[in-house]
Amino acid sequence: MRSLVITGISGTLGTALTKHFITNNWQVIGSVRNRGAEDAVRQHFASEIDCGSLVIVQLDGASPEYSAKNLASVLPSVSPPLALINNAATDSWDTVIELTQKEIIDVLNVNMIMPALLSAAVIAFWRERNISGVLLHISSLLAQFGAAKSSIYAASKAGIEALSRCIAVEQGAFGIRSNVLRIGACSHKLIFNRKSPNNRRLVTANRSTIAKDIPLRRQGILTEYCDAASYLVGPSSSFITGQILTVDGGVTAVYPNYTPPAESL
Repeated sequence: MRSLVITGISGTLGTALTKHFITNNWQVIGSVRNRGAEDAVRQHFASEIDCGSLVIVQLDGASPEYSAKNLASVLPSVSPPLALINNAATDSWDTVIELTQKEIIDVLNVNMIMPALLSAAVIAFWRERNISGVLLHISSLLAQFGAAKSSIYAASKAGIEALSRCIAVEQGAFGIRSNVLRIGACSHKLIFNRKSPNNRRLVTANRSTIAKDIPLRRQGILTEYCDAASYLVGPSSSFITGQILTVDGGVTAVYPNYTPPAESL
């Protein structure tokens, strides 16, 4: 059975990715932050998937170096993973003048430093065993566009995109690929107030309000992002590396408030 590592499987996209890959006959080595999250994940998945195909490892973004060592110690005891999906992420809903050093460090630890160290650990594992593995880093439209109260999150996602390109160049000779899945316009959003950790809820956005700004006139669904991830870690994309696949319904193709010259006279 093929296997892969997915971080942040307790989140909205992480849960969807886990179900997607297990349903398609992959073993998932999934990460959560702590024992409480592990128990919740197991309970959630118990009635929906074959949990025999799920191995859970605790990787805490607050301790990226320890987490990388922990993952490295687990890899020899499981089916050798063919891919790593760096999905875990956090945010800080503050303007740049409100950010504290701790908040900046917390976001960078989870979104940038841990993915870099986990990638290094998995690459070392692959190279020791001559495995042509695939790294996939989940990014956001905020890596390309500016938005209020998302400065450090946006910076971390832009950083992970740059990291992915460099890994592709460095490791290509070993058959190791690295790409980014940049997502946006999803119909599901996880609202997480970091100052109040218990204030966490899944909400569905107002589709009629948002869809008018999307060329396809609808929002994306989780299965569409999962299908794109599956393509990027699978053999069909074997000659693709160092790239960013944007799945956003065409949002990034739009020229904001553009009026053709003939209509502006």
